[in-house]
Amino acid sequence: MFLRSVILALLMLPLAAWPSEQEVRLYVQGMTCPLCVAAVNKALRSTPGVQGAKTNLQQEQAQVQVPADFDVEILLAAIKEVGYDAEVIQPD
Repeated sequence: MFLRSVILALLMLPLAAWPSEQEVRLYVQGMTCPLCVAAVNKALRSTPGVQGAKTNLQQEQAQVQVPADFDVEILLAAIKEVGYDAEVIQPD
């Protein structure tokens, strides 16, 4: 009965909680206005494999949800394509 309850609880977790997904934080250089944020968001969200992205102008950061085995160089290239430089922020 306990095992059944645990399995049901795990199945009810949102997909973002499953370990097959990772959040990548990027430092995005050169954004100066809300249009910059929109351009970066659009570039990231339209990249195949990206499950979600949000960008913060004040922090100069983007948070991107991707599969665990995703090549982050693809994200950096997508941002570069719209005119900005980015680098991965390593977790503490």
